[in-house]
Amino acid sequence: MKSKRNTLLTLLFLTIIIACQTSKKATVTRVPVINIKIDEKYNMNMRVDFKIDSAVIVGDTITLKVSFNKSTGADIFELIGNKMYLKSKPLKLQMFVSHIKSGEATEKKTTRTLRFNIAAIKPEFDAGELMFITIPGFSDKIPYKLK
Repeated sequence: MKSKRNTLLTLLFLTIIIACQTSKKATVTRVPVINIKIDEKYNMNMRVDFKIDSAVIVGDTITLKVSFNKSTGADIFELIGNKMYLKSKPLKLQMFVSHIKSGEATEKKTTRTLRFNIAAIKPEFDAGELMFITIPGFSDKIPYKLK
């Protein structure tokens, strides 16, 4: 009698453990890669309503993690390059993040991962193997391997 009870309790315990483990699997959301906007006459909007928490480049894709107050409508981010290189060694380029809100700002803080294809900013001249990208509002220079 005790043997059957112990066996049933063991099976119940194992079933619960397996059910908990399968429910903890995270769903992976793919973040789309958006092409950057090239605007050689772009002037930065001095009012920045977001914070860039991190930035990293792998290949020709830059991934930004931004924190901001969500709007009541859509929140659209663009990465803009003007191709105005600082021709020092290594080459440097400043890029700009634009946040377009379609609604009123709320107090709800959120974080979003953004991915942009930055191949269009590669210089058309021999610039060496490395370029540094700076983005206003982000303190670090982001290394971009050109070759």
